[in-house]
Amino acid sequence: MTGHHKFNQLIQNISPERKAKIEQKKAQIKEKIELNKLNQAFWEK
Repeated sequence: MTGHHKFNQLIQNISPERKAKIEQKKAQIKEKIELNKLNQAFWEK
């Protein structure tokens, strides 16, 4: 099929700067998830 590539092929061409930005965004999302879990646990009591 046209336009289909393995994921590894797609990510190997990402620049180191872009990879760093992606990792930073992932960390922010994980932090928000943890805060949301704590908030839910607090209000469920």
